[in-house]
Amino acid sequence: MIGGKDDTINVYLNEGHREIKCVVSVDLARRLGPHLRGPRIRLFGNGYWYRVDGSWQMKTFTAEEFYPLDETPLAETLKNIQANFSNVEPAEFLATMQELREG
Repeated sequence: MIGGKDDTINVYLNEGHREIKCVVSVDLARRLGPHLRGPRIRLFGNGYWYRVDGSWQMKTFTAEEFYPLDETPLAETLKNIQANFSNVEPAEFLATMQELREG
């Protein structure tokens, strides 16, 4: 659900077994509209948390951006990775990963 009456919009996300409330800008709410009841998304922003009986509870969350998630099954993703790297030597792969980490 997306709704509000001022410069901040409340967004309620269904995460299967629970509902999560966050606040977004009007612009972000407009961009979220087409994703309503669509594929899963990941929101990025800032939140405040507190501990209750050893578990963390979210008090507030303000989202600043989102990205649609790829819903390709894990087995298929791993198969694609394996196919893309099947002709790469292990030493070359490790060297490339090291370069990416450093750069």
